Amino acid sequence: MIVVGADALIANYDRAAARHGDIARILSHPGPRLVSPLILGIVDRALLRLGGDLAQGIFLDDLALGAFQIVPFGPGDVAEACDTIQRHADLGLTLADASVVVIARHHNCPDVLTLDPRFARVPWRRGRTLRVLPTPLTG
Repeated sequence: MIVVGADALIANYDRAAARHGDIARILSHPGPRLVSPLILGIVDRALLRLGGDLAQGIFLDDLALGAFQIVPFGPGDVAEACDTIQRHADLGLTLADASVVVIARHHNCPDVLTLDPRFARVPWRRGRTLRVLPTPLTG
């Protein structure tokens, strides 16, 4: 099981993305791929802009075929996400970012597929932080 962030979904469908291969390899493994409904519009718009109708269409087809499990996200989840944003204001998280964190907590899943290193600084459970995949590049 892995929670997938918006940037990772974009990189998966944008073959020109710097870490496309790393993301595609991780997503090729079996297992639930959890996504927040709050990131879908972000990904849809980015893919249309970057890859045109084809990239967008492939993504939307995959969603419709169940390649990703879209996790319900209700008012209580939004409240928890807002609390996460406030507690970690120094990270500049958006509601979409925080929704990924909330889903990881609720599904007892420390693994987040993202290119955003800020997620490695967000507490997951009992002082442990989320594990960011693929391993961030240093440079």
